[in-house]
Amino acid sequence: MRLSENIAHVFLADEEELTVQQVLERSEHRGFGFLLVILSLPVAIPFTPPGVSVPFGVLIGLLAFQMMGRRSQPWFPSWVMRRKVKTGDSRFVRMMKKWAEFFERYLKPRATWVYSDTFFRWFLGPVVLLAAATIIVPLPGTNSVCSFAVLLIALGLLEEDGVFGLTGAIISLIGVVVAATLVTMIVIYGPEGIKMVESWIGR
Repeated sequence: MRLSENIAHVFLADEEELTVQQVLERSEHRGFGFLLVILSLPVAIPFTPPGVSVPFGVLIGLLAFQMMGRRSQPWFPSWVMRRKVKTGDSRFVRMMKKWAEFFERYLKPRATWVYSDTFFRWFLGPVVLLAAATIIVPLPGTNSVCSFAVLLIALGLLEEDGVFGLTGAIISLIGVVVAATLVTMIVIYGPEGIKMVESWIGR
């Protein structure tokens, strides 16, 4: 089942809401890739309001830790598994399906060594972790960039497409550097630094 079909199967359900556990049970892609796609997509939308990205970043970071620890299946605390997720023919579900259909045209198995245990554990996994930390930081723009990068890495993971994985890693590192620079400006210059950052973001 293709990712776009899987999204439709899971979210275009008769029920108005599903728990996170039910989403996982209905998904054919039960590994980390599908969850990373679902968690990164909402924040990948440009200029997501500050604060909205925080829970997504935390969960992405939790998954990154588990993947680096070679866990075979994702794990969430019970309170997360009981959380409700809206389903049905919503704008968000249609957007997820449309994005998945777009990327499916270009995804194919290549450079599969990118997702080998060693390379992922010592490079790609830490990159996802850094991206998750950046997604949590309430800086409009940088959290969307890093979330989009995680989306590419996750899509590559689903289809063993190392080109997507490396592209996502490069974009993620750029986003992390930009976010670190902005945070450093705020720390060093205080209120004046905040004004400088707001001016830069507002351009």
